[in-house]
Amino acid sequence: MDEFNKFFSSVFTDEDTTNTPTADVFPGGVNGALHDVTVNDTIIKAKLAKLRSDKAAGADAMSPWLLKEIHEYLVTPVSILLRKSLDKGVAPVDWKIANLSPIFKKGDKRKVSNYRPVSLTSQVSKVIETILRDDLIWKLVIMKL
Repeated sequence: MDEFNKFFSSVFTDEDTTNTPTADVFPGGVNGALHDVTVNDTIIKAKLAKLRSDKAAGADAMSPWLLKEIHEYLVTPVSILLRKSLDKGVAPVDWKIANLSPIFKKGDKRKVSNYRPVSLTSQVSKVIETILRDDLIWKLVIMKL
């Protein structure tokens, strides 16, 4: 595993964020159309129910199969987590951690350069990301009309 860690670290791109451009496309600044996301239990329930059971768990070890099986009981806790995260502007640490798994590409299996890293992240964070993405896209479409 040390060889994978060394190789993946050596090819990792560290982005320069000091000169990140700003986009002034949303009128009203923080009070504009994208200031908040409506947390909808129906959407959370539907997203949890659609999780693919054959996917791997992330660093939080929450199996998508388990989340899908008990999705009706998770709606309120996920809703509370999302709401608090949005209100505070901070995501839980577990949502930011990933397990890297080497996936073989082709060639000699003994060479670490023939593997690519895949990040296994929290399934709950993926659900939240899709909710936020869908809300953002919906708002962008409405603003364009």
